[in-house]
Amino acid sequence: MKQSIRAFAVGLFTAGIIMLIVNYFDSNKVKDISEMPMDDVVSQLKDKGYRVVSESEYISLSMNKDASKETAGQNVATKDEKAENKEKQDENTKADSKKQTTPPSTSKTEDTKKDANQEQKQEQEKAKTFTLKIESGMPSSTIAKELAANGIVDNADKFIDFLEKEGYAVRIQLGEFKLTSDMSYEQVAKALTR
Repeated sequence: MKQSIRAFAVGLFTAGIIMLIVNYFDSNKVKDISEMPMDDVVSQLKDKGYRVVSESEYISLSMNKDASKETAGQNVATKDEKAENKEKQDENTKADSKKQTTPPSTSKTEDTKKDANQEQKQEQEKAKTFTLKIESGMPSSTIAKELAANGIVDNADKFIDFLEKEGYAVRIQLGEFKLTSDMSYEQVAKALTR
């Protein structure tokens, strides 16, 4: 019994010595990233196909992206306004041609229809609808600025404060959300967090 225990102990000791020697002379040591110089980390990431961006570069890129989205949104808005103006002109010319061809008794019904149409347009203008697309990595400040720019919220800073204070800022989901200007901050936040 003593010999078998001694043989087992000698085997463990020998295995431990072998592992120590292999670990000491192993040339493929893996370094902890916190121990490596930043230039080495950046070069290794670039070698693997990643792009390394500093915080200030990231902020400037995101600001440029926001600015390009805003100008694109303004271009779309002007195209929409042009289309609406053209539709109004077409409606006016049709109405003028109908007034010339219809007897005076039917003009009153047309006037009431026009009034109803104008009221509907005013209601639609009062409650603006906007579809917000939230992408990965989009900060809540950008979301709030976009909502304020499109008339959904009245103040981007107040909306950001509300999101953070009520805990909605960390629960915002990705996707497209249809929002209207008559929604409260809480309704907008609930829509964005589903």
